[in-house]
Amino acid sequence: MMKSGQVGVDGSYSIPDVPAGPTKITVQSLSSRNLAVVKGQQSSDSQPKPQSVTLPPKYSNADKSDLSLDVKPGQQTYDIDLK
Repeated sequence: MMKSGQVGVDGSYSIPDVPAGPTKITVQSLSSRNLAVVKGQQSSDSQPKPQSVTLPPKYSNADKSDLSLDVKPGQQTYDIDLK
């Protein structure tokens, strides 16, 4: 089962209803042309503008990503450390 969420311009993210247990994590970056039209976000001069970020390719592949988490029931915080 795959779950997904979007990272906000402040770096926060939320992925609801992830089942408990060992979980492999992948991260993908939106292309810069897609950043202007992120669902649910409106552009204004007072809001921070999204920036395109280039990530190492291994993070977008579940077989190569070294990111994982043992999900526990309830709310949990996981700060993703991309190297």
